[in-house]
Amino acid sequence: MRKILYSLFAISALSSSLIAGGHISPVKKSVTPTPPAPVASPEDRGFYAGVAYSYINYDLTKTTNTNGNRTTATRDTEHNGVMFQAGYRHNRYLSFEGRYWLVADKSFMLGNLKRTKNLNAWGLYFKPTYPVAKAIDLYGLLGYAHIKTDFIAYRANGTTNVQKLDDNDFSWGAGLSYKINDTFQVFADFVRIYDDSQTKYLAAPLVGTKDWDMTIDSYNVGVSYRF
Repeated sequence: MRKILYSLFAISALSSSLIAGGHISPVKKSVTPTPPAPVASPEDRGFYAGVAYSYINYDLTKTTNTNGNRTTATRDTEHNGVMFQAGYRHNRYLSFEGRYWLVADKSFMLGNLKRTKNLNAWGLYFKPTYPVAKAIDLYGLLGYAHIKTDFIAYRANGTTNVQKLDDNDFSWGAGLSYKINDTFQVFADFVRIYDDSQTKYLAAPLVGTKDWDMTIDSYNVGVSYRF
């Protein structure tokens, strides 16, 4: 009987000790921190400039309607040129770019008479960019271009007839660039500089019109430098 009382007493004392000294930790609510908004790194911004070789395809169709007669002549030429670019990279996905094309004259024979076409052009573009790999970007060009072109006809009597065009048009293109390092990039792209038509009304004694339908495309391969 005494052993039973001692056992009960020991159990009671142990229970009191556990209750008095026990500690129940409060449940803490898990809070997930909100990540900071992405900020463009300094490497994604800045000015750049470049130069490229340009192959220019200049398609010209001239349609003349005079006194009820209609004639059509096509004068397509290929030119070599140099394209200069300068721009600002706002982030990896968008840049603003200006381009200037300096194009060599092209002479050809039309019948027995010599003809010469020359061309200069410039454009301003939005340049959306999509990174397809760490060092490779796919980009588009959307903007406005201005062309200045002369078509010179040399007559048999030694005189010349010069027809000029100064015009603006929507311009677009697409290309790929490869980042060699943090400073240099190589690129290749296609740009439709101009695609429009012009109509000239003829004066008496001729009655009618001359329609000029022109398409000017540029294929460029070059290198750019990031400042």
